Amino acid sequence: MRKLLLFLLFPLIASAGGEQEVKREDYGDAWPFTVEKGVVACRGAGAVLFVTNHKTYAVNGLAISDGIHGNIRDIWRDNPNRGSYGPVKVSIAPIIDLGLSLCD
Repeated sequence: MRKLLLFLLFPLIASAGGEQEVKREDYGDAWPFTVEKGVVACRGAGAVLFVTNHKTYAVNGLAISDGIHGNIRDIWRDNPNRGSYGPVKVSIAPIIDLGLSLCD
């Protein structure tokens, strides 16, 4: 499965610094997605992508501006401790930070 995922990701990360698999179990309650695992990748000058279930999602503004990737909100998990402020999502900052570190 990992080889298939790398094959599918290759065009997206060919000009990038790398990619890394991430899993819910590694993040605990801080896991920001509704899926169990995926691959974080950097493309170009800092477009952070998340790939899961054969779909690529734009994670940060640079990736969103491309307009060719899925909307991360489709799999972005609601924060169960949101209080009375309405819908609040779990912070996605750790995923963005990881993705940007892969660009270096």
